[in-house]
Amino acid sequence: MELAREYNRTSSTICTILKKKDLIKAQTPAKGIKIISKLRNSVHNKMENLLLSWLTKKQIAGDTVTEASLCEKARTIYADLLQHAPDTPAAQKASQKQFKASRGWLDNFRKRIGIHSSDRDDETTNSDSNTTEDYILHVRMQLVYFVRIIIIIKKLK
Repeated sequence: MELAREYNRTSSTICTILKKKDLIKAQTPAKGIKIISKLRNSVHNKMENLLLSWLTKKQIAGDTVTEASLCEKARTIYADLLQHAPDTPAAQKASQKQFKASRGWLDNFRKRIGIHSSDRDDETTNSDSNTTEDYILHVRMQLVYFVRIIIIIKKLK
């Protein structure tokens, strides 16, 4: 194939892209996304923003948030978004695949919001070993919360 040689890609990659070209063209990427490597849409972006807001409130309240509870909340928010806006093109595409809140998604979500801890999966953690990490996480979440409040206040003026 000429395209494969021209773009230095395998012919199977070119065939896959051509096969999915309509889906790729119709994709509504999340805000700020310039390269679509995976078919991630704006519903994911809205869900992650709402999840971050929920997580921030939990952290400010001093509640422990486990990986399991974070994933469950993500699935719940995602389902609610699809239920309340089923007619939008992004929601229709998103509803074709079930959101699983997998370990890979969770790791990437943490990277996107700046949390790099992986000790969050135990319900009971050793408070001596995690005190510093928990404090840093708590302060980070407070800063995110206050920045959002400042943005909202500025929009109201």
